[in-house]
Amino acid sequence: MLKMFFNINFNLIVFIIISSLLNSCQFDMTHSLFNTSNSENILFFSENETSGFNNLNGNLQIGFAARTIVPINPTSLTGFGAPMRRLLPPDMTNIGNGATYCKPYTSIDKQPRVKAMLISGINNANKIGYYLLISYDVIAIPTDFNIKMMAQLKTTFPNLNLDQTNVQFVATHTHSGSAGLTENPFWAAAVCDRFNPGLYNTVTATTLQTVGDAYTNLSTPNAVDITNDQISGYNYSRFDGMQVDTNVYYMNFKDSGANSLGCFIAYSVHPTWYGIDDLVFSSDLAGYLENELQSVTGSKTCIFFNSTVGNASAVPLGDKNTYATGFIQEVLNKKVVGSTIPNQFQYGNLFIHLPNFKLNFAGCGLDIHGLPQSFIDAVFSVKSSSVTNNITKIAWFNIKGTYFFLFPGEPLYDVKIDFQTQLNKLFPGIQSYFFLSTSNDYIGYIMNSSNYTEKSMETCSTLHGPDTSSVVITGFMNALKAAGQ
Repeated sequence: MLKMFFNINFNLIVFIIISSLLNSCQFDMTHSLFNTSNSENILFFSENETSGFNNLNGNLQIGFAARTIVPINPTSLTGFGAPMRRLLPPDMTNIGNGATYCKPYTSIDKQPRVKAMLISGINNANKIGYYLLISYDVIAIPTDFNIKMMAQLKTTFPNLNLDQTNVQFVATHTHSGSAGLTENPFWAAAVCDRFNPGLYNTVTATTLQTVGDAYTNLSTPNAVDITNDQISGYNYSRFDGMQVDTNVYYMNFKDSGANSLGCFIAYSVHPTWYGIDDLVFSSDLAGYLENELQSVTGSKTCIFFNSTVGNASAVPLGDKNTYATGFIQEVLNKKVVGSTIPNQFQYGNLFIHLPNFKLNFAGCGLDIHGLPQSFIDAVFSVKSSSVTNNITKIAWFNIKGTYFFLFPGEPLYDVKIDFQTQLNKLFPGIQSYFFLSTSNDYIGYIMNSSNYTEKSMETCSTLHGPDTSSVVITGFMNALKAAGQ
């Protein structure tokens, strides 16, 4: 037994030691486990969350709004969990309502924002209904942030009848956004995201103000410009042997004077222009694309949604503005001008159960030698109860015949291929669709089981085992069936 123990791969031992240190050092021992003023410590979705579907019909109205996130104090950045972003020893002088374990930002570029798109129409109950999309310039949407923000929205806007079915939280996936919005200890350890009550209150207040602005801005569009095409040369696949998603979708809503009421764009690319060593508070590539769109269209608010982001990186084209200008110009060159406004908006959601939390040893390049896989899985299964309860949210909406499927993580292109196969089989009438990544929750990278054992950063960052993608895809198909699509 001792011989077997000392033969364990050195990398595995280092991995376990580092993981333990990160978990232990991220918490202020003078506070409760989650360092929170939230006495309930609600970290996960419950079995009783609202699932369903609905339609908005008739004279649809739309409202856009955006506000910048302005932290009271410099906050640490989430997105990279590397040692270069950590403070050793921690800063005990308190820039975040507690000891700080990660380096604060030192400069700002394209300041992160909260953006909202609100749609209203007549719902299935023949009453005015609403659908709300909120975009944040952050790495992802942790479950507990979703739950608490949802509660704030319900209280602040009771007339909108908001719930998990008609509200979606989406992250642009910038790796230079603010940390501190979640109380989940896994996030604190993995991506330098220890809970910061001051920042959380700032983002909450900014969100409520932004949604209020979007409600005030509701108006009836007269026409829409649409691009639904492919654009190459701006992203590439960082996963060997796998295609990258080059599809792009752009929609600009216009009033009777051809002025933009707001627009959104979906494309697959990692916003990582600012890397591990760059302590820059930034919306990164997403902000550059949004700013360029706003400049060209005259819109006050344009929103970037990340699509099949898992294996997509930006082609290095030098100057950031050059990249943004060239890309947006190609998007607008392909647009169809003055399309009729939609008279129906369909949407739905479903809460699903994922496979148990599982460390991908092969994908991480870890050799467990004599330790039984079942033993390791059992240990992680018990420990994972403080990380996840394996319940997550998926959602979809349909506007002008294009379906958008909101994934709670980072799907790779192989998932899109499998998804297309199931869609063709069960819903051949759906010809146009897009993924929206890092929405409502975060369950890691999502990939086809055939690629699960490939050694890469993406496979190592899967959290629920090789069957995750098939479970998520089946969930989407079931949600569409329930809605009668």
